[in-house]
Amino acid sequence: MKIKKTLVVAALMMMCFMSSVFAQNKSPYSIRGDISNEPSSAVQKIKFEGVFTNKSSKEVESFTIVFFVLDQDGNSPLRGRNNVVLKISEVVSPDSNSSFSRNLDDYLYMSDESSFYEDEVEYECEYLYVSRIEYADGSEWSDPFGFEYF
Repeated sequence: MKIKKTLVVAALMMMCFMSSVFAQNKSPYSIRGDISNEPSSAVQKIKFEGVFTNKSSKEVESFTIVFFVLDQDGNSPLRGRNNVVLKISEVVSPDSNSSFSRNLDDYLYMSDESSFYEDEVEYECEYLYVSRIEYADGSEWSDPFGFEYF
């Protein structure tokens, strides 16, 4: 009887694992990105730079990305909420990439008298995913919590 229960549990675990593997293969996108300090002529800016890949057969009109920002101590430097949500309005053809860059200065706050532009402060992008894709044909794909990709 114990062997049957063990086999049933193992089979269920295998089915869950396989469904998550297949879900990743069917995902209509891939995304990667990073946060950087970018010095300009007068002011340094904190930027998110990313690459979105449209893995579907439809043309993307816009996509919404979500990610968490952490400083070197593991704390969130964000104002109000603990994640960044950015809608990127760029046309991306099927099986194509789109590189994009967005300023994060308005999302960050300074603690005490320190500046978030200091050279030694580095920020990390955590749990990056696409929460919504709007296609040129009017259809939509959504995953508000990033379960599809992770």
